[in-house]
Amino acid sequence: MELWLRSGSSRQFQRISLELFTPDSAAELVRWFPAATVFPEPHLPTAGAQPRPTRASSTYSLFIALSAVALVVGLMLMVLLYRRVY
Repeated sequence: MELWLRSGSSRQFQRISLELFTPDSAAELVRWFPAATVFPEPHLPTAGAQPRPTRASSTYSLFIALSAVALVVGLMLMVLLYRRVY
């Protein structure tokens, strides 16, 4: 069973996929949603319609991760060298 959900004022949908073993369990789940309506097929968003992260954000995250690793390694070297010098 695949559900496309949105709040009343939002225009974006969230997709939820559930594996239900019987049609009765699917019907019972739908009855729990008081305002559930069938959405017209041509207007369903496609799987690729969700925004993908930009390349700049992934590059920025990589830069932060590498900087953190370099900082930790640098601090460890400073502590080890400080003990040998003094």
